[in-house]
Amino acid sequence: MTLPVMLIAVTVGIVISYVNSKDKGIDINVLPIIIPLLGGAVGFGIYRGLNRQKVLFESYTLTITNNLVTREQINTPAISIYFNDIKEITKNKKGGFTIKGKEAVDLIWVPIQIDNHSQLEKTLQDILPLTVRDKVSLLQKYPALTALATLGLCFAFTLQIIK
Repeated sequence: MTLPVMLIAVTVGIVISYVNSKDKGIDINVLPIIIPLLGGAVGFGIYRGLNRQKVLFESYTLTITNNLVTREQINTPAISIYFNDIKEITKNKKGGFTIKGKEAVDLIWVPIQIDNHSQLEKTLQDILPLTVRDKVSLLQKYPALTALATLGLCFAFTLQIIK
């Protein structure tokens, strides 16, 4: 999803530059420099972003003690919820879990890729009966629709600025 958005952003940037130029033309000698430069910047940004996500994902630790569930992850604050403060434990249709506490900030998302998934499910079931969620929001069900609406609004805004 990141790559198409970045490519669209680069294309829109070049088009806006073309529209705003005084002589209404693109110097062809500049394109062989601009396109690889922007492509390299986009590639480098995606590479760094993926590495950060990988480190974040690999540092995920879920600890369940006698009366406490704790999620620790690098560069994020630790979240701890006491068993008696757990309001709901939800299992989504893909198999991940969401543990909700009394406060809005007490939310632990557990990915499907966690080790000992079946044992974790049994442990969570012992804490509180699981709620199975198979509903997804409209935005989650149709992400392309959201992207198209955003691009349409950006295009309309750009046309208003040009006029």
